[in-house]
Amino acid sequence: MSRHRKAVRAPGCLAVLIVLALFVSSGRPAFAAPGATLKVMSYNVYYGGELELLFGATSPQELLGLVGVVWNQVQATDLAGRAEAVADQIAATDPHVVGLQETPLWRSQFPGDGSFSQATKVRFDFLGLLLAALDARGRHYGVVATQTNLDAEL
Repeated sequence: MSRHRKAVRAPGCLAVLIVLALFVSSGRPAFAAPGATLKVMSYNVYYGGELELLFGATSPQELLGLVGVVWNQVQATDLAGRAEAVADQIAATDPHVVGLQETPLWRSQFPGDGSFSQATKVRFDFLGLLLAALDARGRHYGVVATQTNLDAEL
C-alpha cells in the first residue's frame, strides 16, 4: 500500500452558466424573448470511491488499508474517461445552465505530514477535466459558484 495521503474536495452543487457572461458583459439589462426557454441540466458526478468505508475502520492500520481500497476504486472509475462521457451528454443536451454534484478534486502528498499542510499534487480534477472536454467540443461554460462539502486528508 502506498503511503501517499489522499484528499478530496467535493463541491456539493456547482452551477455552470454560459448566458450569464453574455448578459453581464453587455452592460444592459437582459430580457428573455417571448416564449424563450432556459434549459437546465443537473448531473451527479460521484466521487469515484465509497468514502463510507473509511468510517467503519476500527484501527489506524485498518483505516490506512481502507484508504488504499477507496483510492483503487477512484482510479478504477476512470474519472478522465467519465469527464469525456459527461461532456458528450452536456454537449448533446446543450443546456444553458449545468448543476454538478459530488464533483471531486483528488490530491496527494508525499511524504505525508498529517494535517500540518494541505496535499497539493492534483491527481484528478473532475471539474477541470470536464471544462477542458467541453471546450474541445466548442461548448464554453464558466464556473459561477462552488460549494465545498468535504475536504479531508488521510
